[in-house]
Amino acid sequence: MDTQHWYRMAVIGGLVLGSWVVVAVAAAKIVRRRDAGAEIDSLTGVADVRGLLRHFYLAVAAAHRAGGPLSVAIFDLDRFRAFNAVVGREQGDEVLREYVEAWRPLLPPKALLARPSRGDFALLLPGLPGPEALALVERMRAVAPRQVSVSAGVAELGRVDRAHHLRRKAEQALADAKGSGRDQAVLYSREGNLLDAELDDDRAVDPVTGLAFYDPDDDRSLQRFAPDGWAVLVVEVDDYLATTRADGAEAGDMLMVESADHVLSVISPYRAVARRLRGPHFLVLVAEPDEEAVRALADRLVHSAARHAAGPPGTLVVGAALSPRDGIQLQAVMRAAMTAASYAKRQRLGGAAFFHDRMTDEARDRLTVGRALRIAIDRREIALAFQPQIDLLDGSLVGVEALARWRDPVLGAIGPEKFVRIAEEIGLSKQLDRLVFERSLAQLRAWDDAGVPVPRISINISPESLTGSPFDVADLLDAHGIAPQRVTVELIESRLLDEVESPAALRHFRDLGLRVSLDNFGTGYSSFSQLASLPLDELKIDRSFLTLDPEHTAVVEAIVRAGTALGLGVVAEGIETQPQIDLLRSVGCPCGQGFLLAYPLGAAELAGWLGATVVPFPRTPLEEPTPAR
Repeated sequence: MDTQHWYRMAVIGGLVLGSWVVVAVAAAKIVRRRDAGAEIDSLTGVADVRGLLRHFYLAVAAAHRAGGPLSVAIFDLDRFRAFNAVVGREQGDEVLREYVEAWRPLLPPKALLARPSRGDFALLLPGLPGPEALALVERMRAVAPRQVSVSAGVAELGRVDRAHHLRRKAEQALADAKGSGRDQAVLYSREGNLLDAELDDDRAVDPVTGLAFYDPDDDRSLQRFAPDGWAVLVVEVDDYLATTRADGAEAGDMLMVESADHVLSVISPYRAVARRLRGPHFLVLVAEPDEEAVRALADRLVHSAARHAAGPPGTLVVGAALSPRDGIQLQAVMRAAMTAASYAKRQRLGGAAFFHDRMTDEARDRLTVGRALRIAIDRREIALAFQPQIDLLDGSLVGVEALARWRDPVLGAIGPEKFVRIAEEIGLSKQLDRLVFERSLAQLRAWDDAGVPVPRISINISPESLTGSPFDVADLLDAHGIAPQRVTVELIESRLLDEVESPAALRHFRDLGLRVSLDNFGTGYSSFSQLASLPLDELKIDRSFLTLDPEHTAVVEAIVRAGTALGLGVVAEGIETQPQIDLLRSVGCPCGQGFLLAYPLGAAELAGWLGATVVPFPRTPLEEPTPAR
């Protein structure tokens, strides 16, 4: 790492009080990503807990697909902790290695031996039924060193068992072995009293998670078991698509199986059953009509996910609905729960949402606006307004920001905060971004031809336009004869940090010669730690920091210093008062925009504004032009 890079990082690290916390969080994420790939126990050379879980989930799914046997054994070195305390950790480690070396020659080719914790081992045995697995375990116990005795529990995958069922059976068998005097192996033989076993299990099984897919026949079955009422929870694994794009399909599958195991573990104390829905979704049917009890369950699903031993590293979104309040038939209650889940995701609630009638009204409104927006994009009916960006030292025009505006002939004027969000939700972001980008370039070309001096233009891009194949930016630049250096693409900081493909996509824009700006800077969580690594040209200070509060003023000053140290431009947005300008000038902020300087203007109005405005600073703001709004 060169000296300049160390200097840049040192400047960033010392800018804001408490920024070490931000850096530590980022470092923890890096360590987590690094450790996520480790699947070998460094002491014994067998699989660690991650390796065990990955193969365990996939083996369960494969056994259900093929209909073949699968057994699992859990070994416990009796009183190993006390033994370790007496002889010392080094001698204890040697005993663990001796056990593994003694067992290796006995293992079948497809077996997986793992050490999930200090004094425990687990053995995954694809293709081996329970009695044969028990016989193998007894042979392993016979050849093991005798410094410490070994207890073991063995279980075979049942026809309706899921991963967590098989694990619980093996754990129960081990508990029976230890409860009967230790130093023995026990094969689980009791039948489980599980709702899954009570329901009709002749249904399609998801090969990834081993969960049965939802079948409409569940409607009749569930109502038979829950005559007093029930609840439906729709659980979405929010990070599934991002994980799949970043790390591949296998990583996405692992996220789903870990999430499924988490869901099953949480609902196990309840009279409940889980089903797989299409996409990254699960359906949970709970024989519980009480809203508070269901709310507690939903909160556990969401908030205990981060503490789940095996993950899941993703975020869970939960929507819930109750019968008979939200419907009599299961299909109706499911639709209500899906609406609630969609609402929770859109609102970024970070928890569970229960269905209410307003959600249906909002869903209808979103559908109506979404259909009209699709037509408006196809007909190129999205208009643009342009807000000047002003040099805060000499009052000259630095550039303009293009702002999308839409007035539907039936629905009337719809604000960008609404139609941009709906475009993201219904998959129209790329089409909207391309239209705004193309119209912005066309307008810049028209200004050039008319001799209107607009140095450059900033265009907002949604994070969705950074995923997959970017739209034809280079072709649009060539078609309108615009130098890429005159175009800045703006991305919202908090959304940018959520997108795993963002850095690579930003480099694509930079490689084309465009400038890249981070909008609403200061509102994200890893800002200062990521500045040096993101391919940026500009920071935009969020308007929420222009309060003249001493703490916010310190943040503004820190952002300006960081931008200067890294050679980045800095723009303050939302300037509405003279004291705000005085503050920005005092800390060296070079550029700004806001109603005090100029309202968003139409293309022709901007040309007139430039011709009528003189250089002395600050300028008197014009009245907001109605057509541009």
